[in-house]
Amino acid sequence: MLALVGTHYHFRRVFPVALRPLFGKTEFWISLKTGNKSEARLSAVALHARTSALFRTARTMTDSAQNKPITRDDLLALYEDIIKKQEEGQRPPNGMPQNSSRLSATQPA
Repeated sequence: MLALVGTHYHFRRVFPVALRPLFGKTEFWISLKTGNKSEARLSAVALHARTSALFRTARTMTDSAQNKPITRDDLLALYEDIIKKQEEGQRPPNGMPQNSSRLSATQPA
């Protein structure tokens, strides 16, 4: 989901209830550092795809590429990789540059 906070868009996605204990978070919330809605949408689509893949991996707890069990540390490394790629300014499919971003996550109560 895109949310306009002040003058910049943010991406927010709730962690599935069953996966919250694995990540220690209830939601994924990251600033897209842009006020341009079109650019924010492109970034959000990429982040949605990355988090969907992360959730699928977490549910199966198996690395399909290596056919081996995945640990909690592996999942957290994948999560951090999503953040790192966003911060490095991965380009969306049409070649528009993305801006850097930050993560803030709500801890479960």
